[in-house]
Amino acid sequence: MMKKITFLFALLTVSLGFSQILPFDFENPNQAFTGFDGATSGIVDDAGNGVLLLDGTTTPSGASCWDNAQFQFSQVIDLSGVSDAERTVSFRIKSVSGADGVTRNMGVQFFGGAGGNSEQRFTIPGNNGVWEDVDVIMPPGGQKTTMLFFIDMQLVDGACNGIQSIYYVDDITTGASFLAPSCSDGLQNGSEEGIDCGGSCDPCASPPAAPATTPTRDSGDVLSIYSGAYTAAPTDGVPLFGGATSSEISISSNSTIELVFPNPGGGFQYQYFSNPALDLTNYTLMHIDFYVSGTPSVGSEFQVILQNFGGVGGAFEHNIIQAFDVNSLATDTWHEMDVSFGDFSSGGALSRNAIKQIQIVGAGPVFSPVYIDNIYFYDDPTAGVDDFGKNTFKVFPNPTQDSWTVKTQSASISSIRVFDVLGKNVLSLSPNRNEATIDGTSLNKGLYFAQIETASGISSLKLIKQ
Repeated sequence: MMKKITFLFALLTVSLGFSQILPFDFENPNQAFTGFDGATSGIVDDAGNGVLLLDGTTTPSGASCWDNAQFQFSQVIDLSGVSDAERTVSFRIKSVSGADGVTRNMGVQFFGGAGGNSEQRFTIPGNNGVWEDVDVIMPPGGQKTTMLFFIDMQLVDGACNGIQSIYYVDDITTGASFLAPSCSDGLQNGSEEGIDCGGSCDPCASPPAAPATTPTRDSGDVLSIYSGAYTAAPTDGVPLFGGATSSEISISSNSTIELVFPNPGGGFQYQYFSNPALDLTNYTLMHIDFYVSGTPSVGSEFQVILQNFGGVGGAFEHNIIQAFDVNSLATDTWHEMDVSFGDFSSGGALSRNAIKQIQIVGAGPVFSPVYIDNIYFYDDPTAGVDDFGKNTFKVFPNPTQDSWTVKTQSASISSIRVFDVLGKNVLSLSPNRNEATIDGTSLNKGLYFAQIETASGISSLKLIKQ
């Protein structure tokens, strides 16, 4: 019979404490730990059972003693206001190689939240191949986001003793009560067909049926990061962070990025350290196409962060951030965004002469997957550094009791889409002229968002119905 290994930890806010539990199953690849500081980890087979591998042999003698394997929870765990029994972590561990009869100091820690780290150390005899039962009571420590196992923590004369070992960990539990797998724990467990989707959960999100619109700007005016229409600037790589995963998929023969981030703050970044940093001084706008699947919660944001480096030795200087309020935009549709640097958090005031990292981040409540295409910068002399939307469009009367008139100085309006505060598309029209009327007589009183598209790009306006 297949063995089921369960890891029980509370995943909650302060008010809920340990009343809900996150189950682990080391036969599930989505629950593998990540090696840190030279250590490696993974889920491996041990006599037909899935076990957690802790491998400290990759760190050379005399290097850091803090190699460990860690797991980032999809929600916050809370170690305050619960009993010792509920904070007791129980597991089995055995040394696989390198023990040589030496008793080892190990450690379990929760960190990454308020109230300091919660850490407990324990010892394991150096008996290769012998399972040892361990119980540790974790100190109260408030809210935490990550759990880790330290490997070979003992010091000799203040330095690492150089002993290198491999361990297996199995049957990790806590004293808290068990709760069945849920559809919101960021894991593929239970009967899900994907992470928290399919089977007994809501259907899994589907990629866009059609690709983003192919851009047609003169390539000489563009500095491209990712697009099938332009040659991208050379990059050192595109690492992931925050537990995110990314893949390139094909939609009607058009390459598109699929980004999944089970944790808030996850994403990926284009790096330019070995290759020349990007000088965006002579560009006035950023373009990005993105498509959000599912139903985001209030506070969900899709962020683009430009990190400008300068000073002696390339010291970190500042972030330039553009955040898109996903909750105010329609889901399951492409958003083709053209953003002036004047709309970024810096208001165009900060230098952007040495951009060495461009981060694509999902912030706030998780709302992945996101599909991304056509990331580039370009110059539009008519845009300047002022707000593109405010200078280009006029809307009146606003507020109104029945209809709004939207007018541009010269550009023809190709489409207008109106969304309510829940992101539902409630009106659409294609005027193809520089003035249009939005009939709001059928709409309820409240706040709406109009997405206005012209040949120069897309901008959003707030509409108020009285």
